[in-house]
Amino acid sequence: FLSRLHREGRLARIDRAASVCIESFCGLLAVLDSKYLHQAALRNFGLPDVLKRLGYRISFLLSGDHTNFYGLRAAYGDSVDEYRDGATAPGYMNDDDNVLAWLAELQPDHGEDAQPQFLFMHLMSVHTLGLRHAPYRKWEPSEVGFRTLSTRDLIPAYANNYHNGVLQADAVIERIFRLLREKKLLNDAIVVITADHGELLGEYGRVGHSRFTPVGPQVGLPLLIYD
Repeated sequence: FLSRLHREGRLARIDRAASVCIESFCGLLAVLDSKYLHQAALRNFGLPDVLKRLGYRISFLLSGDHTNFYGLRAAYGDSVDEYRDGATAPGYMNDDDNVLAWLAELQPDHGEDAQPQFLFMHLMSVHTLGLRHAPYRKWEPSEVGFRTLSTRDLIPAYANNYHNGVLQADAVIERIFRLLREKKLLNDAIVVITADHGELLGEYGRVGHSRFTPVGPQVGLPLLIYD
C-alpha cells in the first residue's frame, strides 16, 4: 500500500533518519515533543499541546498498554480529548484491530464550525508482542516467544517475524486510510507515518533493541504523506 502511494507521487519518503533512542518510551515522546531523551521531563510541552491551543481536538488511539508502560499516558499530558489504549481493550492489548475498531467509532464533526482534528495512532504489528494475524504470516519460521533474543539461532525466526509484522502494518495502515477517507478526514490533511526506533535483525549477532550493546544509532524509515 505504501509503495503504491509512493509510486503515485502521493508519498514523500525520507530514506534515512536516526531515532533519538532505542525504546518506544523515549521514541514516542521524542516524536511528540521533539526532544532528545536527556532533555525530556516528566511533563513536556509538545505537539498535542501546541495544536490544542490552536483549537484542535486531540485523539489518541493506541495499540498496546501505554497507561502502565513506564507511565506513558501521564507523560502524554492533559491536552488529549479522547484517549484509548490497550489497557482498556476488550481483547488482546497488542492487537491492532483495536485501533481500527476505535477509529471506526469516531464521529467527526464536519459542520461550519467544526474543530480541526489531530489523530495520533500507534500500532503494535511490528513489535515482538504484537499479534500477527494468519494472513500475514508469510515468512517462516517466525516463532519467537519469550526466549532469549540474543541467541544466534533465533535470528532467522526473529527476522521473519519482524517482516511479517511489517506486512501486516502496511495492511492495517491501508485500512486506516480507508476509514479516514470514509469519514472525510483526508479531504484536507497531512499524514505522517513513522517508526519510533529501528530494530536489529541479526546485525552484530543480536536481534531486537540494542540496549547493552554499543552499536550506534538505529535507523527507521519515516514517511510523509500529503493527500
